[in-house]
Amino acid sequence: MKIEAHVQDYGWTAVRNNGEVVGTIGLNKRVEAIRLWSDKHKIMYRTHLQEIGWSNWKTNGEVSGTVGQNRAIEAIEIKLS
Repeated sequence: MKIEAHVQDYGWTAVRNNGEVVGTIGLNKRVEAIRLWSDKHKIMYRTHLQEIGWSNWKTNGEVSGTVGQNRAIEAIEIKLS
């Protein structure tokens, strides 16, 4: 699985692989959006957004979350098939 995150004040991170940390540690910056994909599995995911609630389900590489709205992702749900 691969993941990218849109981080407050930084924009999109580099692509991270399964098991690697995405986002920042100790900098107090929120993750605002994510993209997930895999060459081996279908991935479905959604995010719970600050002041909005759950997003619609996204698949393989679609953006879930917000960019430019200053809203944190509060939770993530992921399904593999």
